[in-house]
Amino acid sequence: MRLQRDNLFVRLLGATDDERGWVKRVLNYDIRGAGSRYGGQPFAVYDVMNDRFPAGLLPDIGRAAQRDEVALEVVDLRAPMPTPSGVVPRWLDASQLEAMEASIKFGRGILQHATGAGKTELFVAMAGVVWPTEPALFLAPRAQLAIQARERWALRASEGHVPAEETGLLAEGEKTVRRVTFGTFQTVHAGLTAGVPACLALLERVVLLAGDECHTAAADTFFPVLMGTPRARLRFGLSATPLQRHDERGVLTLGAFGPVIHKVSAPDLVTTGRLVAPVIEMHALKQIAMRAHPRDTAPGRVCTGCPAIDDEPCADDCATMDPRSGIFQRVYRELVVESTPRNELLVQLIAQAPKPALVFVKNLDHAKYLAAMLARAVGSVRVVNGSKSTAQRERVVQELQRHELDVAVATSVWEAGVDIPELRTVVNAGAGASSIRSVQMLGRGLRGAEGKDAALMIDILDQGEPSLERHARQRRKAYKAEGFEVVER
Repeated sequence: MRLQRDNLFVRLLGATDDERGWVKRVLNYDIRGAGSRYGGQPFAVYDVMNDRFPAGLLPDIGRAAQRDEVALEVVDLRAPMPTPSGVVPRWLDASQLEAMEASIKFGRGILQHATGAGKTELFVAMAGVVWPTEPALFLAPRAQLAIQARERWALRASEGHVPAEETGLLAEGEKTVRRVTFGTFQTVHAGLTAGVPACLALLERVVLLAGDECHTAAADTFFPVLMGTPRARLRFGLSATPLQRHDERGVLTLGAFGPVIHKVSAPDLVTTGRLVAPVIEMHALKQIAMRAHPRDTAPGRVCTGCPAIDDEPCADDCATMDPRSGIFQRVYRELVVESTPRNELLVQLIAQAPKPALVFVKNLDHAKYLAAMLARAVGSVRVVNGSKSTAQRERVVQELQRHELDVAVATSVWEAGVDIPELRTVVNAGAGASSIRSVQMLGRGLRGAEGKDAALMIDILDQGEPSLERHARQRRKAYKAEGFEVVER
């Protein structure tokens, strides 16, 4: 079987129907909510119309070919791998240097590093030291992440580690392009869709591409950007949780970047002193919804939005995928957002916890409701959400860092990329089933600071209502999967 590959796709050359059938079977992935166990169809990533598939999935084809004894001939159309400078980025630690060696060896792939491992530093080292002349683009799902990465470059430049060259920014209304550019997927996608010449030229010439929080890479506005970089010979995904999603998005993330080539876990960082050890407490609370529905308690069904059973994970935001999702939304509002017992328990736990504390919720109504209750129990409270400007959010960060603010109640805008080492407590007040969100929240509190030798994570072990109980078990499973003990109270 003959294959032709470039930086984006692998194409079949003169394939027979049998060969196409074999490739389609190999690239037919069982995803959450699909396959014979759940009903529905597996996710097929093979593009029948163009006889091609994303290049990051080629290793799957290679493993299957060895297993099935299929002879492969690969015609490689890619430009030669850019030659590394040979200079060692001296400020990187041992695990980061290992990751750099893997990046140089493979040229593409996912760096699965826990929060606090210094993923942004790896891109700075790649673009400033290892490949210091190649056009480079750092993409993130949020402007704050792109700006922080640009600031990290400026810091290393001031220390003399990387060139003191001007960098570009495609975020927060700024649209400057330089050899090294930092931006958001959304801004670049808007330029790509509108056919902005500067944006098209950037995507055409970039050689070194990094996607921060790469578990978001398969979003409708993100994936086309990644697949619009034909010369990006060096392409790396950065995330603590790159493949936690068990759906088509996980497959497309692999397709855009390739497999995981290096891992650093949170316990590894605790052992080396980069992170503090967490104390994870889940406090049991039993509630029964007033507005129940027979489907909620049907045998074998413990989630209102998907047919998952036993201890199999249900989909992120699964309830929103079902026409009857209004059932779950009403129950969620009653037993989470507006639940007096649950919110009173949270207020009690937060009041007793070390400060400063960061409390996560899923919607603004819950943030305001909980903040009003907390204002009567703690010294000072602020609400942070997407409507706040970057400057306003930065002021809250500084207040937390200076211990001038006791509690910040935040929506998802702060789940990733916020660096506040001074945090002593993190609280998941908004429930939810997402392993990614759970791990991201936990990571907010693990960075070390002076006088800080541990961090407290507080969560509610919801009981009584099937869906919330199921989601709580999934969060507990996510914490344990990170290698940490969970204390149930």
